[in-house]
Amino acid sequence: MSKSSEPVSRSLRPRAVGPVRPVAETFSTTEGVPRTAPQRTKTSLVLDVDVYRKAKIAAIQQELTVSEFVENAIRKALPE
Repeated sequence: MSKSSEPVSRSLRPRAVGPVRPVAETFSTTEGVPRTAPQRTKTSLVLDVDVYRKAKIAAIQQELTVSEFVENAIRKALPE
């Protein structure tokens, strides 16, 4: 490495280039498209291992996926 060049950290990665959309537009429904199924979004959670295991067992006992189980639990916890 020559003295004129500087090392580049591995953590420096180029940002995605593209238009930035407002939050309202990101979560709005598409006009003119019939809604045949509920809209879904993918997310990640960080859970305690024991909580996840218990949730998975409960989901299996109720013949649900973990996603369905967690969504049902969130719906119950939210005000109407």
